[in-house]
Amino acid sequence: MALGRLQRSSACPAGLNRRARAVLLVAEEVPGTEVARLTGYTAVQISRIRRRFAEEGVAGLTERPRSGRPPRLTEAKGARIVALILKAPPPGLTQRSTRELAERVGVSYATGASDLAPADQCGGIEPGREQIQALERTQPLLPLRPNLPARQTHDYERHGLTSLYAALEAAPGKVLGAVL
Repeated sequence: MALGRLQRSSACPAGLNRRARAVLLVAEEVPGTEVARLTGYTAVQISRIRRRFAEEGVAGLTERPRSGRPPRLTEAKGARIVALILKAPPPGLTQRSTRELAERVGVSYATGASDLAPADQCGGIEPGREQIQALERTQPLLPLRPNLPARQTHDYERHGLTSLYAALEAAPGKVLGAVL
């Protein structure tokens, strides 16, 4: 049976395995509250899974698109930002800033600085020559907590200075670099 294969499969998403297990337990006439307890769902979720399976079969167990705000940055604007990052900054600027990029592309800076961060768009390496300081934090990263980004202390120990030369080969997506 297809449900049995889904439940045992290690190749399909965990949620699908779990919903298949819930349907199999319901088919074995296990009470809904017990199915909920065994699978970690609520009784209302078990009822919804049962109804979707009855109406649509196995296809009804797949993940549904979730509601929510659409992406704030379109693919076209994202591509334009990457193209701008790969060009030299305008005269008078040593490097591009997220505010300057937002203004040039026509999006609000509040759109999300992380969506516009130059280094993030190039795999952490900004185009051109960059001086990099060899730093070591004096303390390890602080433990991760729910809904908080990774945190670290502000103090560090300097270990010197070096120059990194990097180039991005756009077609294969390779970053070539040399440290001098």
